[in-house]
Amino acid sequence: LMQLKQAVHWWNKQDLAAVAQLGDLIDGRNARAGQSVEAMEAAMRELRRLRAPVLHCIGNHELYNFDRTDLMKTLGHEPYRSVLPAPGFRIIVLDSFHLSLLG
Repeated sequence: LMQLKQAVHWWNKQDLAAVAQLGDLIDGRNARAGQSVEAMEAAMRELRRLRAPVLHCIGNHELYNFDRTDLMKTLGHEPYRSVLPAPGFRIIVLDSFHLSLLG
C-alpha cells in the first residue's frame, strides 16, 4: 500500500491523461486471510486520490479474492471499455480472464 501511495503522489505531479492499473492490485493471500474487502478498499481509496482517470484491468489475484460481479462494482466499470486520453489515441481495456476458470 505504501508503494501505491507514493505512486499516486508522484502521478498527481505529472500531467497524465489516464493511469492504467494492470491488475493484481491486491494479493491472492488476502482471500485466505479474510482481508479481501479491506485490502481492496484501501487500494481503491488511494487510487481515488488520482487526478487522472484510472483504467482497471483484471488480474488473477482480483479473481482469487472476488467474484466477477462484486469486482465490477468495486472497480466501477465494466471489464471492457475504452477512453480517448488525447486526440488520436484510444486505449481499449479488455478482460483477459473472460474465458477462464477464474472468476
